[in-house]
Amino acid sequence: MTERPALPNTVGLAGTMREFMEWARSEFPEATTLGCHRHLEEELLELGAEIMRRPKEPNGDEALELEAAAWRIRMENELADILALAYHVAMREDLDVVRGLRRKLEINKRRTWRRDGTREK
Repeated sequence: MTERPALPNTVGLAGTMREFMEWARSEFPEATTLGCHRHLEEELLELGAEIMRRPKEPNGDEALELEAAAWRIRMENELADILALAYHVAMREDLDVVRGLRRKLEINKRRTWRRDGTREK
């Protein structure tokens, strides 16, 4: 059986997202929801490309350790872009992301899922 992944660190997420949105509102006053969506699509493709470039397990190899560390930074950056753009869309449309997450969690709990995370029809 595979080991369950650790939960991501979310300490400070709300404050960081608020700071990011304040910066985005100031920096991009003419941004549109559609523009954010298009940028989000690009970032999702970049994340997919990074996932495909996942390095081999280092197993003590120093060069592979460095490669893995660099990959993790790139992954964190791509995920940060995605989160920030999703929040930017929410801000532009005055949407409550937390309410949406809670609602979606309740919907997903009632669904039937395969062990790999895909949904059964």
